[in-house]
Amino acid sequence: MTKPKKEKIYSYLNKKLPSFVLLSLKNKKIDISKLDGKPTLLNFWFTTCIPCIAEMPVLNQIMNKYKGKVNFIAVTYENKNSVENFLKKHKYNF
Repeated sequence: MTKPKKEKIYSYLNKKLPSFVLLSLKNKKIDISKLDGKPTLLNFWFTTCIPCIAEMPVLNQIMNKYKGKVNFIAVTYENKNSVENFLKKHKYNF
């Protein structure tokens, strides 16, 4: 009997994120390389993604529980106006 092969995603545990810069809704630059020292949750989403919307309350709970201990970053390809309009209807803490 062969040993089960670990999924590739586990090879990223305890590794640094590649260096890149994101722009917040408030036009603040977020330099990923400056987030060292804490685990970072990157959530990729978009405003018409039903599973993304469904997971928001759970992510908000996780954010509230680990605030200050974990970096939380939500990433979308959508424009600022679309995201701001979406956030008027859906509470998202990060």
